Amino acid sequence: GQASQNLLQNVWIQGYASRAMSYSIASEVNTWRNVYWEAQGGGAAYGFYTSAQDDFGICGACVNGSNLALFFSDNSFSNYDSSHPYFAIADKIGGGTADHYYHDLTIGMNQVQGSAAFLFISGTAAQGGPNGVVHVANTRIENGGYALYFKIDGQTTVYNVDVEDVTWINDLGQDGYFVYGESGLMLR
Repeated sequence: GQASQNLLQNVWIQGYASRAMSYSIASEVNTWRNVYWEAQGGGAAYGFYTSAQDDFGICGACVNGSNLALFFSDNSFSNYDSSHPYFAIADKIGGGTADHYYHDLTIGMNQVQGSAAFLFISGTAAQGGPNGVVHVANTRIENGGYALYFKIDGQTTVYNVDVEDVTWINDLGQDGYFVYGESGLMLR
């Protein structure tokens, strides 16, 4: 919790995980460049999960706080576990979230209806206020039921989402949506 100003570059994260391949709690101003995530099994629902708090309750020593700037570039995600829905990137955003940048990504999803490349979760009321800008750009997404999925949690509004130059290829023969938001959630 609250690790900051780290650079993870030229890293391969591969194997089996029960919840997420990478779990980032209240981490700030971190850069992930040229990182490859490959989920091979174990039931993990997430490739990368970030939040201002320990949403999974697995880190007793971690401090909840803000989730300031995050920089993702030239990263790739692959998932070979097709037993359940999978979210390559899950970002719980709220008032404690500064700008998050997801640029130049390649995301290969599993072939399970309900999977999404990006899962944006409205933050808890404790975070308060609008989040910083979430940027998604120059990204290629293959398969999965959704490219961008917005899930309601503690707040009813998600602010400042900027999406440009995203290619989504859903050739599964299933229904899917480029953008989907749960009932009761407002995007501003």
